[in-house]
Amino acid sequence: FDRLDVLQVVLERKKPYGLETAPGLNTIARFEHYIQEDPEVGGTYSFADMVPGMNSLLNGGLPKWRVIPVSPHDAAVVARLAMTGHGPSDFDPWVTPMFTAANMSVWYKDHRGPTIAHALERAQSFADTHRAELGENGFKVRGASGEMGLLGAINRTIGPYEIITVILISLVIFLITAFIYRSLTAGILLLVISNMAYLLTCAVMY
Repeated sequence: FDRLDVLQVVLERKKPYGLETAPGLNTIARFEHYIQEDPEVGGTYSFADMVPGMNSLLNGGLPKWRVIPVSPHDAAVVARLAMTGHGPSDFDPWVTPMFTAANMSVWYKDHRGPTIAHALERAQSFADTHRAELGENGFKVRGASGEMGLLGAINRTIGPYEIITVILISLVIFLITAFIYRSLTAGILLLVISNMAYLLTCAVMY
């Protein structure tokens, strides 16, 4: 199931064409290197991965040139050359037309609760660790979307309200059962059974 459990993080800069220069491309590359240190990560991909190959091609295919150019101007030229021969919308999943936002995709090996929590924490950790550098260049990290981001948002929303939800559901079950059977005993019996089923389900899933 490769590339199904994806975490997507976006790097933004309000200034047009701010992400096709060396600082923008290098920030994207640094994020990928940082996130790949996690053993749960299966792979990453972004627009910055396309630039080193083109730079190497322009320099006789030598491996030592398989890097992002240091000069902002050179990096922008190579980035544009990497887009030649493609349709106008081919790069929409990776960068906006004005290079004001770039998508960084991270593929995980599973989407278990701890994996999701760790993925979101690690993405936030990169933003916190490089806050000064990001602010100096006008960059902003936005995350996270993709399946991992969506599941993480669901977990964060549902988790704190789980006990309240169970209590409210139990109350509704008790009231409806007691009303239908005209018996508080029936309501209590069904309440015990339903809560035993809930506890057993939690135990099995854990």
